[in-house]
Amino acid sequence: MDEGRHHVSQKELGFRKPEIFNGSDRSKLREFINQCKNYMAGNSHVYQEDNQKIAFVLSHMQGETAGSWAQSFIETELTNDDFLSYGSWRDFIASVNKAFGDENIEETARTLLRNIKQGTRTADDYIAEFRSLESKAKLEDAGNIEYFKWGLNDPLRQRIYGMESMPKTLDKWYEYASRFDNQWRSAQIFKRGATTTTRGKGRSVHRPYYSASAKDLNAMDVDRVNISRLSPDERQKRMKEGLCFLCGKKGHIANDRQFHPQSGSFTRARTIQPGLDTDTITWIKKMREDLAQKKETSKEETREEQIAYVRNVFNDMTDKERTQLGF
Repeated sequence: MDEGRHHVSQKELGFRKPEIFNGSDRSKLREFINQCKNYMAGNSHVYQEDNQKIAFVLSHMQGETAGSWAQSFIETELTNDDFLSYGSWRDFIASVNKAFGDENIEETARTLLRNIKQGTRTADDYIAEFRSLESKAKLEDAGNIEYFKWGLNDPLRQRIYGMESMPKTLDKWYEYASRFDNQWRSAQIFKRGATTTTRGKGRSVHRPYYSASAKDLNAMDVDRVNISRLSPDERQKRMKEGLCFLCGKKGHIANDRQFHPQSGSFTRARTIQPGLDTDTITWIKKMREDLAQKKETSKEETREEQIAYVRNVFNDMTDKERTQLGF
């Protein structure tokens, strides 16, 4: 039964395969070997023998010097057609490292450690790169800490310096740098989210962090103001009833024209005055009634006389009354 059983190939899991290694950049050898190991570990049901592992690595050594080396290795090792074997995995890796390994890997890593900066990256991304180089540099914790902290962005480094008890080990520096950086980034997201809401794709509408309070019932409803010039009849009606010239409500006053006593002319008002006290409103209403009555009884009064009357009224006002009227 066993002799008649056919071998069934095992299906590999869909992990990402290693990048092709061509040998032009020796610093990438370690990453390449680790990628191969990771893939084969994930598919350990397939890659069980040394021959299978070595063949997998060789198949990803292509082009330039690595491709030539792989072809030479295959031809040298597989001389016996009856017994195809690459030897041991350990010896193979030693040969690859000898051919393509960085002879100054420690010094190269230390140089990179001295120069890498966090920049616009998150602390976690910076830490990941630093860990990779730190394992190659083979420095003591004290040396690694110096390189690490000076690569951090200054505000983050100062935040750690401000701690009551500064971290003593590299792992603690990793921990606090990651924690404080993530806290800051979360705060920035909250800050942006509290002041903006998204309306449609790619459009942001800024809104205040706090909710709007109820409107002042005595304040002018600016949203509904029609600032077009009033008809003479409507102006006369609002003057008699003490209504606002802009919104038509009681409790405040805003003319759609301002009187300038020096020139005796009226211009469009630029500001809306807040609510006035009851005494001032009563006084203004009486003044308007007097003006209306004077206009009715003095049809022949010249414009100069009208201006003189208004000027006299204006001169009799107190500073508070002038301010409240917008003068």
